[in-house]
Amino acid sequence: MNAEHTPSPSEYKRGCRCDGCRAALGRYQKSLRFDHARGIYRTVDATQVRVHIQRLVALNWTHTQIGLVADVPESTVTSILSRQKRVGVATARAIFEVRLRRCPVTSDGWTDATGSRRRLQALAVIGHSPNALAPLLGLDAGWVYRIADGTATRVSGQTALRLTALYRQLLQRPAPTGHGPVRARKRAAALGWHGPLAWGSDIDDPRCEPEIDDTEPRGIRERVDETEVARLADDGLSDEEIAAELGCHPRTISRARARLRAAEEVAA
Repeated sequence: MNAEHTPSPSEYKRGCRCDGCRAALGRYQKSLRFDHARGIYRTVDATQVRVHIQRLVALNWTHTQIGLVADVPESTVTSILSRQKRVGVATARAIFEVRLRRCPVTSDGWTDATGSRRRLQALAVIGHSPNALAPLLGLDAGWVYRIADGTATRVSGQTALRLTALYRQLLQRPAPTGHGPVRARKRAAALGWHGPLAWGSDIDDPRCEPEIDDTEPRGIRERVDETEVARLADDGLSDEEIAAELGCHPRTISRARARLRAAEEVAA
């Protein structure tokens, strides 16, 4: 083996038997046993994940599109379908969050802009301006503004999927700070745009009306600590009581508990 490498369990599996790799393997195995003793598993059976992917494929999703929205490599999606027996918990959860609906990409490659418009507006409410999002989406800033303000009624399917993935990523990060985000929030407020909590899972449905809570603080994160949610739920608290305890909206708790149930079903 090449002496110039970072000792790790992976290098040990590749055949390296240096002291560093042996020690790294030992630490990994000890950590794994400790997690298993606490009921924490890093991988789960891939069967239900595979079934979910198969259902998406039946709804005209390609492996590339599933990977794009779930933010996992296309090769991972293909591997789960073809041969993989175990899958990481985070990967399983991300794939389950791709909703079972027909792929928004139409035969001509375009789709209704409703979901994209709402996502851009919701991100602006928490400080992400269309101008800041444009390079992340690989689009011209002027086009992103046209989508956000409703001028564009259709967008390419790839843009819709890319924005769906980016939306999920940004909701799991702290709200941005600085003059730019402040301006974005003020502009969104002046235009009457709605934040992420107003839409939930119905954000792509043109018939859906925003659920408005005037007491709901602007710019809060949609994600919460699911371990804490599970603990409070085990104590018998309702979604509303847990939300009050953690300082978020009850819909955030409802979605967190749905993800926990899905993870439990996979692990069962």
